[in-house]
Amino acid sequence: MYGVVEYNQEGKPKCEICGKHFDRLLSHVRQKHNMSALEYKKQFGLDVKKGICSEKSRKLSSIKAYENYEKVIADNLINKALRHVL
Repeated sequence: MYGVVEYNQEGKPKCEICGKHFDRLLSHVRQKHNMSALEYKKQFGLDVKKGICSEKSRKLSSIKAYENYEKVIADNLINKALRHVL
């Protein structure tokens, strides 16, 4: 069983170190507490395979990923694969 991430009324996850809420909690932890996402999750008993962000941030990331889908496919899959073959 994993620990539970607390969210405020705006849907932002709470930092267990400073008690403040952020859209992208793990970015905050890395920048302000000099701790990796893995270290934070292990310290507070959280699932290391799950991200910790607000629903707003998750949706924005999803939109950005779809907007860049063609570029990502071309750059990461096709071009990098060709470099390995050649």
